[in-house]
Amino acid sequence: MAARKPAPAPVCIGDMTEHTPFGSITVPIAPTIQRYLTRKGEEMWRVRCPRCGRIHEHGVNRVREGGRGAHCGAEIQDRGDYWITDGSHLPLIPNVREADAELRSLGWL
Repeated sequence: MAARKPAPAPVCIGDMTEHTPFGSITVPIAPTIQRYLTRKGEEMWRVRCPRCGRIHEHGVNRVREGGRGAHCGAEIQDRGDYWITDGSHLPLIPNVREADAELRSLGWL
């Protein structure tokens, strides 16, 4: 059985404090690193998780920048929400295998 590659180190580019009816909550900020279209034509953003270091994908139907729930595995103790940065300035790429080549070379996918 092949050994599983270690997860990349988490990347946090700062913290965001949200003021809610239940009090203030501070969450880490995840950088948006790629923007692409699904086969169904939906726009998705890939972010580098500030909690586990892996790549997570989030849809951007109505909300672009803002809070999201992490998709980390059960092995991550520090689970929770995070804030994603606006990725609308990134080029919109089609969902093709070649588009993932750079992320694969970095070991993120």
